[in-house]
Amino acid sequence: MAAFRVLLVVDAEQFSAHYDTESRDVYLAIREIMEAALKSSDLVETWRAARFVDNTGGDAILAVLPAESAPRLMDHFPRCLQEELAERASKPRSRGSRLRLRVALHAGLVDDGYAVAPVSSAAIDVNRLLEAEPLGTALSQSDPDVTFAAFLVSAKLFDTYVAGGWTRLRESQFTQVRVKADDYRGAAYLYIPAPSRARCTTPLSGQRP
Repeated sequence: MAAFRVLLVVDAEQFSAHYDTESRDVYLAIREIMEAALKSSDLVETWRAARFVDNTGGDAILAVLPAESAPRLMDHFPRCLQEELAERASKPRSRGSRLRLRVALHAGLVDDGYAVAPVSSAAIDVNRLLEAEPLGTALSQSDPDVTFAAFLVSAKLFDTYVAGGWTRLRESQFTQVRVKADDYRGAAYLYIPAPSRARCTTPLSGQRP
């Protein structure tokens, strides 16, 4: 029977740049960081209650979570994930210390009777959001020592929980973007917990390089 669920998918920026021998450690580091951020967000029980958590290929992790977790996943979790990543980055020998994560959040009907990965339009769409160009660009055009996480939230979640006033976040903290990924077309909302600009490498006029 189908039920309304929140879908969370996470992966690392430039994961393919890692050697094959490093891939497992990177994946495990992402899991550790996510679980620490979820604990700080008071979402441990929600994580344990997830109907499905799995590696979707490479480093991506997909989780299908209870609908009531949406406000905290959109409000507390982004900040806690950014803080956890920043803390680990300050430890030079920490596994996964330089990880920067892309995150997509969506909601929709998911069949509760699945035995393996959920098959639904919502599961397809959340992966399309993760692959969307604006999400990757948000990280590539930011300072890698400041911005460690970027979130893309579906219009459905934004309209219900942000515009609807169910979180502490303001609409002005989001940037509306257009998503074009494979057969997916639509609006989504970009949220950066710690925004920054990429460090300028071009000398200003009149300055020596």
